[in-house]
Amino acid sequence: MQYKIFRYFAYSLEMIIFFVLDRTPIMMLDFWSNRASLLVPIVFMIALFEGEEVGVSFGVFAGILLDSSVGYSWGFFVILLGILGYIIGLISRDIINVTFLTAMLVCAVATVVFFIFSFFYYNFAQRYQNAWYIFWRHYLIKIAFGLLTLPIVYYLNRPLAINLNEQ
Repeated sequence: MQYKIFRYFAYSLEMIIFFVLDRTPIMMLDFWSNRASLLVPIVFMIALFEGEEVGVSFGVFAGILLDSSVGYSWGFFVILLGILGYIIGLISRDIINVTFLTAMLVCAVATVVFFIFSFFYYNFAQRYQNAWYIFWRHYLIKIAFGLLTLPIVYYLNRPLAINLNEQ
């Protein structure tokens, strides 16, 4: 039980640190005024290693952090990350064996799905004139940042999930 509490505390601390890094003005991952959404791959990796209940919990936690930073439309990221965290956790428990390759594939698909849904909710559904320009200029870069950070997040969270597991 103590290992589980320590793991969850470490995951929470990791999410808060990466959220703060993501929102600081001097963050290095800034390209064409786009920031990397570092919480998205973290939630997906935690869900892969810990299962659906923990995936939902950390998805909702990350959604609260992201919704609070956006400043409008409260609840969208909470719902979307909670659902995706649940689905990924369920897949990791019942369908796949979590290896580096399967983790990269599942999280890459989930990252693309997350940003596509975000694009449609925030831009396309509200009938902005330049919605496709916004997609090409901003959302593809966010998807690329998310995909580039997946291996880093995998190797940060794997030791926590493997080494701090109850016997």
